Amino acid sequence: MTVQPRNSRNESRVDALERATCPHCWHRFEPHETLAVARHTGLRSPSVVEGALRFRPSRFSEAGNPIDPMGEECLELACPRCFLVISRSNLGIPPLFASIVGAPASGKSYYLATATWMLRQTLPLFGWAVTDASPHDNAIIQSNEQRLFLPADPHRPVMLAKTDQSGGDLYSRVDLRGRSELLLRPFQFLLTPAAAAQGNGSPKRLLVLYDNAGEHFLPGSALGTDATRHLAQSRVILFLFDPTQDPRMRAVCRQDDPQVTKGPRGGGFVEAVTRQELILGEMAHRIRLIKNAKPSDPLKASLIVILAKADLHEPFGAVLRDQSPVVRSGQHASLDLDLIREMSKLCRSVIHKSCPEFVACAEATARKVLYIPASALGCSPEETHAADGSVFFGIKPERIRPLWVEVPFLLALQSLDPTSFPGLARPTPVAGANGQESRR
Repeated sequence: MTVQPRNSRNESRVDALERATCPHCWHRFEPHETLAVARHTGLRSPSVVEGALRFRPSRFSEAGNPIDPMGEECLELACPRCFLVISRSNLGIPPLFASIVGAPASGKSYYLATATWMLRQTLPLFGWAVTDASPHDNAIIQSNEQRLFLPADPHRPVMLAKTDQSGGDLYSRVDLRGRSELLLRPFQFLLTPAAAAQGNGSPKRLLVLYDNAGEHFLPGSALGTDATRHLAQSRVILFLFDPTQDPRMRAVCRQDDPQVTKGPRGGGFVEAVTRQELILGEMAHRIRLIKNAKPSDPLKASLIVILAKADLHEPFGAVLRDQSPVVRSGQHASLDLDLIREMSKLCRSVIHKSCPEFVACAEATARKVLYIPASALGCSPEETHAADGSVFFGIKPERIRPLWVEVPFLLALQSLDPTSFPGLARPTPVAGANGQESRR
């Protein structure tokens, strides 16, 4: 991936979408084809299990909301193909699709919760506010953020539940043309420019993020075939590389961390999932199948490899704590792209030294590859005894210090829509009162 300052003078204004895209099944449709979800409890749909009737509205309230056949005002909308509920933001705001991929137990739940939390704090410095476009779809991330950063007792160790691979709140089972499919529920974030940015014509943007259970990417897994179709829609793919799942990487990690000595979850190491280049290769294989591309064709999507738990490596621990790529000048911020390039080279070198086959696979998979070190927790978990006598890896919220977790997302936004996010490039340095630039 090329990380270069962008010129905002050629910004184009997007006032409205001619067609909408369903974030569940990616069906493109005209806004007038949108279905309404009946509110009357007596109206049920034969196409949606235990769901309310979906219908093409013909009557509307004074507020402009659809009225169902029983006269109730409807507040929810649905896709005309899969009948799943969609946000109103899906109708009028251009979507930016991105996916995160990783091996089972790679720590994606922790990474996502800390990354989205930090993004909420950091993106306003660049003139953008982050809100939940679909609070229902984002409920899991909201719960995980609350558990890690706003707990009732910050001294009490907590842990996040493993991502469900076969259903639960992350997936929706639908009937598409007589075929049952398991569709992944997206996380959706509304990005709104600040008042100053709106004067420059910057429209709102919709970040649509997909996160599967790691088991869906195991080679030969039929379970994830439908649930990973979002990969073909994503223009940026973030791959979470877990150093504790490779014996060669573990050998150069700090040995005082229980993840290094007892496995990611404390139950030892499962050899079948340590080959992370196979998971990356399986991901690329599925995308090529969906797009009917040649096996040798590199993906058009940008690939950001995130070296997770980077604080376990001596080259990164102190550097990530002491140097931030978010550079503040007064009330504004930008990314230090020189520092990011330097860290990308170092990160690539560290992974290549132990796992050259992974780097080779990554660079054969996509034309644009960037390597970013990050740590979701910034500290080691500890063995914790639960009330029922079980033992788990817990983390005290008061000790959590995320390092660089938001950086891949900032870079993804720059790659997805450089004209709307020109601030994600470093301006001419401005010295502070002490002659030094301010780093967040």
